[in-house]
Amino acid sequence: MDEREAFLREEISRLLPIATGRTTRMADWYIQKLYENEGEWIEVYDHFGTDEADKALFDKIVARLAAEHPHDEIETDSTRLMARVAYSRRDDVEEKIGVLLAELQSMKSTEPYDPIHRKKSGFELN
Repeated sequence: MDEREAFLREEISRLLPIATGRTTRMADWYIQKLYENEGEWIEVYDHFGTDEADKALFDKIVARLAAEHPHDEIETDSTRLMARVAYSRRDDVEEKIGVLLAELQSMKSTEPYDPIHRKKSGFELN
């Protein structure tokens, strides 16, 4: 590879990761796939096709899972760039919300529920 070709390849590599947002969309896609296939190991590959890009995408996904889903059990294998959602508390939360909404509905109060301040008829919901 001559000097000009090396320069062009380096310049393209430098510009692409910040230019399109594809890596962020791929991270979104992988996170969705992890939750759709809870319990299954998912291997991570970036669109660049390099080990460095695959590792960077994997690290981005792991960081986002830690920040956005801190109560879920996430397992990772950084050697093979694989991750899985071992257990999601999403179903537990949805079930609790359903129970709370049913209780609110059974009260048949004419006073509207204020979800911002979590108050109704002078009492606080826990």
